[in-house]
Amino acid sequence: MLKKIFGFICLGYLSAGSVSAYAEQVNCKPNNITPTTASSRFTINGDETVTDLKTGLMWKQCAEGLSGSDCETGSVSSAFWDVFLRSVITLNEGDGFAGHTDWRMPNVKELRSIVEEQCYRPAVNLEVFPNTPIVSFFTSTPVKDVSQDNIWVVEFIHGRVETQRLNSGGSLRLVRNAVQE
Repeated sequence: MLKKIFGFICLGYLSAGSVSAYAEQVNCKPNNITPTTASSRFTINGDETVTDLKTGLMWKQCAEGLSGSDCETGSVSSAFWDVFLRSVITLNEGDGFAGHTDWRMPNVKELRSIVEEQCYRPAVNLEVFPNTPIVSFFTSTPVKDVSQDNIWVVEFIHGRVETQRLNSGGSLRLVRNAVQE
């Protein structure tokens, strides 16, 4: 099911009797909340990347493991934080992605900047970031705690920032600085 609401595409996935990373997304409140990530804020580059004109960041449109213009090819990757960290290094040592070899994990502030406050399940603009799973995405920002084994994540069910253990599974969306100095 696709439903367009004020420049947002609300996408629905339901699988009978199973728990899925995707859920019916009908929870956009365009009359109550001002959009925080309107489509006009982004340039969709046509190479599975988008550029945020407000922050100057370039994002991979799809979560890791997914590809295509609709992010429906493949399956979303879930791994420990250190596994993703090594995969980013490997990606950048090779040909990179979309002609760039400076991809990285976003920090918590950067990842939080793409949360759409109008919507939840997922809390993201699906026109810009299609097929976003409603899971926690890792950041590069460590939690300052005694054990030093927690990282900040952004969960895209409601767009909340939470802590998660480094040895727990999560997902990843890569970012780079679009404007190089």
